[in-house]
Amino acid sequence: MSDENFNTAKHTKDFWLFFIFADIIALAFFGYILYGAINARWTAAQQASAAVPVPAAQPVSPLPAQTPKPAPAPKPAPVVTPAPAPVAENAPAPAAQPLLPDDTATMPLTAAQPDNTANTAPAKPAAKPAPAPAVVTPKKQSVVVEPATAKTRKVTFKYFGPAKKVSLTSGFTMATPVALKKTGDHWEGPFVIYPGEYKYLFIVDGHLTLDPYAPSRDGRSVVTVK
Repeated sequence: MSDENFNTAKHTKDFWLFFIFADIIALAFFGYILYGAINARWTAAQQASAAVPVPAAQPVSPLPAQTPKPAPAPKPAPVVTPAPAPVAENAPAPAAQPLLPDDTATMPLTAAQPDNTANTAPAKPAAKPAPAPAVVTPKKQSVVVEPATAKTRKVTFKYFGPAKKVSLTSGFTMATPVALKKTGDHWEGPFVIYPGEYKYLFIVDGHLTLDPYAPSRDGRSVVTVK
């Protein structure tokens, strides 16, 4: 490339660079002016809206209270007086009513009732309930005598009642308590003795106890062996 052409191209490039740089400066300047104008209008609009006063709310006066009208009083019902019944001529006089017993003077007073005693029969006294039959507790056999030999008898003593230990003491036990055995709902023990009358006691949990199903004498239960 010749020096002339080179210089021409260089001048052309420098011209376009200068033109582009000048355009950039011009765009920046006009942009700044446009931004200032828009910002000024926006600020003026904000100040104008802030300067407009908002009217204060007016208080609402309450409505006057209404007094309820009293309800009209109900009209009284008309009083109808029944006409007196005609009295037949030569009508018999009413019979005299029987007097009440004297014990009614102690009864409490009640409201007056219409007189219907002429057509009402006297009330019959309520029948008393029959007394309940007495409960009879059957007597239990606490002493059972059976023949053992021609001269002796087998006598079984029984004690009915709750206990932890039961013994029998008597003359035929030589005053030494003999323990009875628990059988079902009672305690029992067999003894072979001669016929005669004997006194005895049960020892129930360490306490001397009479036989409730046998006669007693001198603080002892009595049994007669035949």
